[in-house]
Amino acid sequence: MAQVTSVSQLSDVKPTDWAFQALQSVVERYGCLVGYPDRTYRGNRALTRYEFAVGLNACLDRVNELIATSTAEIVKKEDLATLQS
Repeated sequence: MAQVTSVSQLSDVKPTDWAFQALQSVVERYGCLVGYPDRTYRGNRALTRYEFAVGLNACLDRVNELIATSTAEIVKKEDLATLQS
């Protein structure tokens, strides 16, 4: 798995995909989208629990980093409430 800094780095994600804006938001707001080493996202297939854990861990690590480095204004209170529930 490889960290992605832009949705455009993923060869199989197109602006016309139904989840494009959500993926773009995760990358731009939090910088925590993980793709495969071949620069694909493989969004049309089921993922394993291991793959889910890797992606979730990357996002949680990034949110914690943002909070710890006093750039918490990027992380909204609503987002933290969602994570806590």
